Amino acid sequence: MKQPGMTSIGGVALPLLIAAMLAISGCGPAATGVQDEPETAGSSSDAAGSGADGAGPGADGAGSMPQGRGLHWTWSQEQLAFEGYPGADPDKYSSPEWGLLYDDEGIAYGPKSYFQGRERVEHAGLEITEGWLQSRWVRLRRSACCTEPLLGHFLEVCDLAWMDLTTQLEYLPPIRINVYSPETIDDYLAVSGADFAQSFVATGQTVIIQPIDILFRRTLAGHVAYAGIAEVLIDMQTHGSAPPWLKTGLASYLAQEGYEHLSFVAEFRPQRESVLITPAGVNAGLVPFAARESGRVARYNAFLMAWHLSEEHGFDRIVSLLAALEQGHTFADAVQKTYGVSEAALLAAIDPTVTGEPTTAVPPR
Repeated sequence: MKQPGMTSIGGVALPLLIAAMLAISGCGPAATGVQDEPETAGSSSDAAGSGADGAGPGADGAGSMPQGRGLHWTWSQEQLAFEGYPGADPDKYSSPEWGLLYDDEGIAYGPKSYFQGRERVEHAGLEITEGWLQSRWVRLRRSACCTEPLLGHFLEVCDLAWMDLTTQLEYLPPIRINVYSPETIDDYLAVSGADFAQSFVATGQTVIIQPIDILFRRTLAGHVAYAGIAEVLIDMQTHGSAPPWLKTGLASYLAQEGYEHLSFVAEFRPQRESVLITPAGVNAGLVPFAARESGRVARYNAFLMAWHLSEEHGFDRIVSLLAALEQGHTFADAVQKTYGVSEAALLAAIDPTVTGEPTTAVPPR
C-alpha cells in the first residue's frame, strides 16, 4: 500500500504545482448555478471513453502523452522505442514537469487531465454544466470566485486527493463527494459558520471550502482538498463514529499539513507556556471550532496524535482501526481489537503533552 508520506501534493510538490496552476489559470468571475444531487460514484454515465477522451498511453498508439510519475514523469520503454531509443533506460529520460497520471483502467486523472493552461482537454470522465463541474468521484459546484479553468484545476487536485486517499485508507465511498466554494470570505462565513482561521468545513458528503482563488494564492489549495476529502471519507467509512481528534488529526496528517501547523500556531507561542494540550482538550477545541487560537491549537495537536499513532504504531493499524469502526464496533472496542489496549491507554500513549512535538528543538518563542 502507498504510504501517506509519499503523496506528491502534500509535500514539496505542492508549492510547485500551485505556482504552475496560478501561472496558467485565470481567477475572474464565472457563471453560477445550483448544485444537483450527486449520482452514485463510478456510475455508467461516468464511463471513460477511448482515444483522446482521457485515455492513457497506448490508447491512441505510440507517441502519446508520457505516463506520469507526478512531478517527475518518465517515458515508457515502448514510447522510447517509438521515438528512436530502443532499450534506453526510462529513468534517464524524465522531466521535472508534471506528467499525467493514469488509473488502473488507463484513464488520466489529476493535474492536466481536464485543463492544460486555460484550454479544456476532452475527457469522458468530466461533465460540465451551468451549475457544476463533475468528475467520476467529485462534484464541484460552480462559483463566481473563479473562471472555469481554475475550477477545473481544483477539481483535478480533488481527484488526485480522492485517488491517493481511497488507496491509503482502503475504502471506496459509494457516492460522489460534493465540494462548494462560496464567492467571497463573507459568503463562506455565512454558509459554513466558519471564519478565516478555518479553511474548510466537512459535513456529511460535502466539503465547504474558502474561495478557491484565495486558497491557491495562500498555497493551501492542495492541503484543503486532501484534508477536506479525507474528513468526508473517514466520516463515511466510520458512520460518523470516529472521535474528533482521529478524524481531524488523520485527515490533517494525510494532507501533510505539518509545516502549515507550525506556521498557524507560531503566533500563539509567545503568550503560552506550551501549544501542546491533552486529548480531552483537543476534542473540546475542535467541537465546535469556535475560536482561532483554541481551534488551531487543537487541530495541530490532533495532527500530532495521528502522527504519533502512525509513526510509532504503523499506518496499517490505523487502517484496521477504521475498518473495525466501519464494521460497527464502538471506538473503545475497535481500539482493543486493533491495539490490544484500552481507549484510555491508547490516548495516554499519544498524548501530545507527553510525546511532544516531532522536532529536534522547540521552535523559538
